[in-house]
Amino acid sequence: NGGSGDDSLSGGGGNDFLGGGSLVKFIKPFASVPASSDPKDYIDRARLTEIFAEVKRGYVSIIQKVSVWSPATEILLQGYDYAIPRPGGQWMGTPFASLGYSLSDPLPARIIHLVVDAFYELLDDVRQVRPRVHIMNNRNQLQGHWHDELHPDKVAATKVGSAYIDEMFRLRPVA
Repeated sequence: NGGSGDDSLSGGGGNDFLGGGSLVKFIKPFASVPASSDPKDYIDRARLTEIFAEVKRGYVSIIQKVSVWSPATEILLQGYDYAIPRPGGQWMGTPFASLGYSLSDPLPARIIHLVVDAFYELLDDVRQVRPRVHIMNNRNQLQGHWHDELHPDKVAATKVGSAYIDEMFRLRPVA
């Protein structure tokens, strides 16, 4: 992952902030926030900024290496759709529950919505590193087609894959 120090990224940085129980690193315990309905209040912005800075360093390192090794290569980056935490879900549901959140409340999904948007802001910053970097925006693409609380099912994966193929042909048309 971006935090491993080996200049590699697992899951495009997602394991650093959505997967592997990482939410507990920057989501405040529910009881620690005095009765707020604003999802921003439940995010430790300083900690999320640190995590995103580490992810960004990993992306930039890879992009710079690709630029040296293969200057004509087009790089496609992607983010997540607005995932919805599920009870018992290993990626988000269990970490949210461990922090005292009710998954029947829309608050955890609203928090994830903000984090996903913040990740796309990070990707946009990364895109500025080199003209041949492009972002595949997967927000609002899964439309209920989830394999689990974070990953697409076959229908959605096919849709996302087709968008990648279309973008590759747009960037490098076949003569």
